[in-house]
This record gives sequence, C-alpha cells and structure tokens, in this order.
Amino acid sequence: MPKSTITTRSESVNAPFSEAQLLEIVDANAQLPSQDLVSEVANKLSSISSKHKFIIQYTSLKGRDDRSFDLNISTDFVASWEPSKDGCVVVKLDWEKEVAEVLKLRGNEVKEAPEDDLVDDVETEKNDTSEDSKPGSKDTPLVTSGSEANQLNTLLITIYWISI
Repeated sequence: MPKSTITTRSESVNAPFSEAQLLEIVDANAQLPSQDLVSEVANKLSSISSKHKFIIQYTSLKGRDDRSFDLNISTDFVASWEPSKDGCVVVKLDWEKEVAEVLKLRGNEVKEAPEDDLVDDVETEKNDTSEDSKPGSKDTPLVTSGSEANQLNTLLITIYWISI
C-alpha cells in the first residue's frame, strides 16, 4: 500500500488539522482514483474545521517510458493571507512500489537494477542514443518485457486553508 509523506509546509502556527490527521486521510483513501481521493480529503478536512475554506490542487505524474529521463517539475504560489491562521501543505503519494507488488501478484517478473546498469544522467545527456540502454536506479524496479508498469506514478496534493 502506498504511503504518503509531507513534502513542504507553510509556517502557519494554527493549522486546522495535524500532519498526522492529513496523512491518515490520504493513506486511508490512497486506492481511490485521484479525483475521488482529493474529494474525500476535502470532505474530511471540511468536517474537521468549519472555520476554514480549503482549496485542494493535485498533480498526477506518470511515466511509461522504460528509459531514463530527466524530470523537473516545479510549482509555487503567492498568497495574501494571515500567516498565523492560513497556510498550505503539500503531500506526496508515490505508487511506484505498489506497481511492482501488483506485477508480482500477476506473475510478471520484477527485478532490481544491477549496480553496473545504473544510469549516469550526465553521460546519458552526452552519449546515450542507443536503443538498448538500460533504465533504472538502485531504488527503481525494472520490469521485464511483457509487463506494463509506470516507472513514475506519483500524486502531489497541495492543500491551502484560509480562515473565514
């Protein structure tokens, strides 16, 4: 089962929910499609605090390419609010390990990348144009041919709260 983590948080002193409450809500609903998961987070947070309005933004990142790729996604915001009452938090839900577990249950072979198959990003940019270059890093499972898995499967959820 995927596990969520807090990646960033504003310096709000009086958040309407604890990090533990938020992670519990996300983890309990992690199997839902992204839109349903975010709707459930909104419903639960609204029941926790009626003194706040919540805006929830989510970004789904998926990659199906079995080759190494560079990905740099940056997001930020500017707000005009009372920092002691209002704020935001970003939660990351990574399904990568669960994909490997599901493939194992389906009978597809999943293996760890050997040490000598690690891809050096600098070398990849300069020299790697071959069709048989190998993907992966020590933590990224390689999936043998015949299986369909996303090398990248992450949901980023940003929750903003504004006191009313």
